[in-house]
Amino acid sequence: MRHALSPGLGEWAVHPGIDNAEYRALQPDGRCVRETAQGLAAVEGIVVLDYCTLQAAWNER
Repeated sequence: MRHALSPGLGEWAVHPGIDNAEYRALQPDGRCVRETAQGLAAVEGIVVLDYCTLQAAWNER
């Protein structure tokens, strides 16, 4: 993942959902995908943050 990115800020859009029975029925392997993505991000040194954290950093400049 990261090795294909140029240095600097990269952005991936994610669409959060509520982990409930309906979601699990629609996406039975969703949890495995999330855990795999989290593991890959950690291995690649990718910092996952939310918009509030990014906004606070911008406001400090």
